[in-house]
Amino acid sequence: MHDVIEIAESKPYSILFDETLEFLRDVHTPNVMNTICPLNQRLPDIAEKIWKLGQRAYQVEASLIGIDEFPPLDHSAKDIQRSCSQYFGIWEGTELLAAVEIEGAEEDFLISSFFVIPSRFRSGLGDMLLHAILETKPNSRFMVETSVWNKPAINLYKKHGFVTTSQREISGGHKIFTMRLRRVTSG
Repeated sequence: MHDVIEIAESKPYSILFDETLEFLRDVHTPNVMNTICPLNQRLPDIAEKIWKLGQRAYQVEASLIGIDEFPPLDHSAKDIQRSCSQYFGIWEGTELLAAVEIEGAEEDFLISSFFVIPSRFRSGLGDMLLHAILETKPNSRFMVETSVWNKPAINLYKKHGFVTTSQREISGGHKIFTMRLRRVTSG
């Protein structure tokens, strides 16, 4: 079943998903403007587009947080293709503008990767993609890790209800926040 979700300023964006958040594994690059949809990373051309987008975004992030060795930059297109994660992205025509990688099952999910094409940073794409993903599973728990120095990412996650639950140090003295989604319940 496919639904359309209105996202930001009454501009329609569509998101394709089924009730169990299973990927539509046969989805190729859509030719629809600003579509949020599952990405079939098993297809070499899709894995390559995800990898290229991630490389561009993570190079900027590595510079922003001031580190030379940044583990996400070590991932290859083949790693993405072999991944058991779920990927969603925002397309504009045939260009992948933003993507998210989600691991997990049932009601617990880890946002493993989240990136936006650098030329569209702070344009609202990340906000739209995160909103859409969280809306697909309104009763699920989400977790993400990000650098303590990545203020744009921290602010985005906080805007959507994530709170910092812990901090740890990784190689080179770099510090990472663990953030978890705290949903407001009514009743």
